Amino acid sequence: MDDLDLVCSLDHSYQTDHVWQLSGKVGTEELSAVLRLAKLPRAITVRPSLDTTALRRTLHRADHLWVVEGEVPAGQGLRNIVGYLAMTVLPWQHTGWVTALTVRADARRKGVATRLLQIANDQARSIGLHSITLDVPTKNYPASRMCTSLGMYFCGYSENYYPTHDIALFFATRIHS
Repeated sequence: MDDLDLVCSLDHSYQTDHVWQLSGKVGTEELSAVLRLAKLPRAITVRPSLDTTALRRTLHRADHLWVVEGEVPAGQGLRNIVGYLAMTVLPWQHTGWVTALTVRADARRKGVATRLLQIANDQARSIGLHSITLDVPTKNYPASRMCTSLGMYFCGYSENYYPTHDIALFFATRIHS
């Protein structure tokens, strides 16, 4: 099994007990959108937006792919990938677009995603980019909370962004030299 197979075999689902709800208003002189955080009656498990074929295509198109490995249990020869981040460089916008970021459930809230984003930030700085942007489904409250806790700022949204027709929230961080 190669690295790409190991990355794709990770469980990309997540649990959440909150979701962002979007409402908008269009007038002749004003456009507005409001995102409200709604608490769900119970936690739900959300399946990933991309199927394995689409994920493989996304990872093949990325300019960079970083993985974090954990200890390999005794007697197993496989690598133990606990998380990964894929980034595509958009030179005309001077930005790195995080096209995929996943941390295995048992390794979440342990700094793995933070470390991967720091590595992406360092790479972006070294090649002269001005920012890094990533998208988060409105259902992925844990990821949106992580983005804001890391100092990323909300910079927009897109309806029907994913194959599941979910809304994407965009978060970005500026690269400081």
